[in-house]
Amino acid sequence: MKNKSSNFLQTLLFCLSISPAYAEMPIRGDGDIAGSWLLEYSSQKLNGSKINRGETWLITNGKLEKKNIRLARSGTYDVPPADYKIKDGKLFVATVGRPGKYTTFTLIERAENMMTLKEQSGSYLFFIRN
Repeated sequence: MKNKSSNFLQTLLFCLSISPAYAEMPIRGDGDIAGSWLLEYSSQKLNGSKINRGETWLITNGKLEKKNIRLARSGTYDVPPADYKIKDGKLFVATVGRPGKYTTFTLIERAENMMTLKEQSGSYLFFIRN
């Protein structure tokens, strides 16, 4: 029995050691995310296949405005500005037309001209400074 427990523990540790670990970074305030960002692409996995997006996100003064959202068949549209708040190191964006409902985003990576967010649905969003 001791041998089986030891083998299980070794296997578990091995699996954990080969899994990529991506630490979430806390959003400390507006300065971490404010500005004009181009959402280049999204993906269901951090290193998975990418879907081109081309949207512009304007994040300023407690408002998030999304522009140039592509329609499935043709054309683009804009979304009215939505309120956002930063709480417990995460970004909470109000869902337009649904009072009290928020979409939560976690900061995965941030550099001077790039940012990666993870949406509560699990999608990763890859931005460059616009």
